[in-house]
Amino acid sequence: AASIVNVYDRLEVRVEQVATPLSVRIRKGGRSLAYHLFNVGLSLILVIVGWIPWLTAFAFLLMLIDGIDTVLRPPIGKSARAIGFRQLAASSLFVILVSMGFLLI
Repeated sequence: AASIVNVYDRLEVRVEQVATPLSVRIRKGGRSLAYHLFNVGLSLILVIVGWIPWLTAFAFLLMLIDGIDTVLRPPIGKSARAIGFRQLAASSLFVILVSMGFLLI
């Protein structure tokens, strides 16, 4: 859900002419960041308990960094295609890291 919300945030921001103040961007991207933070926190707990490999938590951390990047550097003027391909790359990296984590245990 976090990545879907992040993509919608990116698509909404791309039509703006100039970047809004950081406080406004944080408020707009807050839901996505909250989801990402929850995912990272839960995955860290599951790593500590030993239920999932550490690469899985790392994958969630990378997605959080992507969400933070959306807030800090809004994709103003980017095409929907560019946003989609960026999300495809991020999601592919996520799947690769999670898969590798489970394959290596």
